[in-house]
Amino acid sequence: MEWLSCVRKTIEYLELHLLEKDCVQDASVKQYLSPMLLQKGFQVMTGYSMSTYVRNRRLYLAALDLKNTDDKIIDIAFKYGFETPESFTKAFTRFHGANPSQIRKGAPVKSFLPLRIHIVVQGGDHLDCQIQTNKGLKVAGYVREFHADTSEYEIPKFWDEVLLLGEDDFNYGICIDDIDTDRGVFHYMIAREYTGEQLADGMHVFEIPEREWATFECEGKIPEAIQELDRRIWNEWLPGNEDYELEGNISLEIYGKPNAIWIPVKERR
Repeated sequence: MEWLSCVRKTIEYLELHLLEKDCVQDASVKQYLSPMLLQKGFQVMTGYSMSTYVRNRRLYLAALDLKNTDDKIIDIAFKYGFETPESFTKAFTRFHGANPSQIRKGAPVKSFLPLRIHIVVQGGDHLDCQIQTNKGLKVAGYVREFHADTSEYEIPKFWDEVLLLGEDDFNYGICIDDIDTDRGVFHYMIAREYTGEQLADGMHVFEIPEREWATFECEGKIPEAIQELDRRIWNEWLPGNEDYELEGNISLEIYGKPNAIWIPVKERR
């Protein structure tokens, strides 16, 4: 599916199913996409993870219910997916800057309307891409779970921790699909090629299958340059791409000469 249309359809689906517990997880099923790739692309294009978008929309609608109905606060909390009135009040107050009782008495509501996605073309800097098939590869490294909202800041810290262990041959950063999309999380692996040697405690082996990749070389200071390239891929190369679409459950950062990002694709038929 064309990527811009995919994100728009995801927003439409979330809006129709906002009150359903598994709406975020079900959205990727409806789009026939890897949950991780959909989560990542959604956040790059909108500025929000899917779970944050749903939570903010629910909190806005809950405030409207407080303004326009006499429903009890506890009933509104349950309606919008909160397990306790306390968790609802905490999230609600953080979002609106006022608690539910204050909103009911006339305090202002923070608006959060459905998103509308538009692509703006800027500048004339061409984004070079090569399509190549890569044989399968086994890697070994350290894995950690990250939340989509904070991964841009936390993953560089993870790299610092791993490099402090004294090994300097880690050259892969691997985003791995996670089925638990309702929490907006994924797994990220810092790895090197695995040749059968004994591994240190805490290391894991992961197999990257043979497949087709769209590869993009990266120049500039790391991690800023790799993060900027990632944003450009999702905002410029994928939307409206007539030749290739996403397919797969992992994406790669490759560090070396040159640095690069690889994303899994298949040719449109």
